Amino acid sequence: MTVPSEVPKTTFAGDDSTTTFAIGFAFTDEDNLAVYLQDNTGAETKLTLTTHYSLTGSGPDNVEMVTPPASDEFLIIVRETPKSQPDSYSGTTFPAAAIQNRLDKIVEMIQELDEVTIRSLKTRLYSALSNLTLPEPVANKVLQWNSGGTALENGEPVQGATGATGAKGDTGDTGATGATGATGATGPTGPAGSDGIFSAIASQAEAEAGTDNTKGMSPLRVKNAIDAQVPNLTAITDIESDVSTNAANISTLSGRVAALEAATPVTVASGEQRVNNNQTTTQDILGGDLISEGGKGDQFQLNPNGATSAEITVEIYREDDAEVRFTQTVLLLHYISGTWYIAVKDETVITGNPSGVTFDVTQDGDNVATVNYISDNMSGGNYRSTSYLRFRLQEIPATL
Repeated sequence: MTVPSEVPKTTFAGDDSTTTFAIGFAFTDEDNLAVYLQDNTGAETKLTLTTHYSLTGSGPDNVEMVTPPASDEFLIIVRETPKSQPDSYSGTTFPAAAIQNRLDKIVEMIQELDEVTIRSLKTRLYSALSNLTLPEPVANKVLQWNSGGTALENGEPVQGATGATGAKGDTGDTGATGATGATGATGPTGPAGSDGIFSAIASQAEAEAGTDNTKGMSPLRVKNAIDAQVPNLTAITDIESDVSTNAANISTLSGRVAALEAATPVTVASGEQRVNNNQTTTQDILGGDLISEGGKGDQFQLNPNGATSAEITVEIYREDDAEVRFTQTVLLLHYISGTWYIAVKDETVITGNPSGVTFDVTQDGDNVATVNYISDNMSGGNYRSTSYLRFRLQEIPATL
């Protein structure tokens, strides 16, 4: 056997369907062939013969995958010849075939080393530099030549020049009206007006009507006007009766409103936070108090000194490279004989799979409940920071 001039590596892009891949280079032993699968994050996993793939063809010539590589994966076939030789040969005749195999193996090892070196950094052929050594990595530094151009070192990043100012944007919306300014100083007193002159004294009818603005009012006409506007004693008695009746009606309505309020769930807490991926330890969900008095604090809690039951509506949005999940879950929280219990009443899948979020409840020494969650690991990578968990807690009155 002779070894042709070649690069002992082939790479294929997956397409979710192809399972047969040509090897494309010579090798002397199946154990010298290695197959790697690179996922969408760049991580490479070495596959196992018979478990993940088999070799087919007379050569063999092909790698036959059990599962086709996905469209965002790469299959890499490479020769990895052990860097060793047998200690000796048995027999008295010249071992031509064995020598040929040894020479082939040496050529294969040289090809594999060359495949590695062509992917490494090298200086030009006429360069006077040799034995260059990379410095140890340092966070937020850049690799650069030293001042003499003879060695590599860690240096500070170069700050580029400030770019040109961009074009002026559109004029924004008109801002809100500013607060009213302080009252100005009082102006000077104007000149005195001329003395008014009534044309006549108003009659009793004119005083009681109160429509004439040119006639004067004597003390008698003033009394006439007041008497006309003040109701008599009978009218006052009727008004008092009406007031009493209306007060009774208002009291009855107030009782009905109080009963309705007691029977209606009251939203006391809500909030929004980023939901974590693969949250294997419990994570509290936190919310703000929605009522000015009698609330339960900053945390998403329900105190048994107040209501002992609540309904919690949770909107969950989760997204990564592979999938989007958008669901709404309704939880029931109840305090029974000194212990808080939580259960899922309903989960609505708006898009994608179920949320993968599991809820639980803990309580402290004062029997105050705190709701928390854990989450599963979504199938793709690059979990989005826009993933969120939005919730609202409503108290359920103890008696209806």
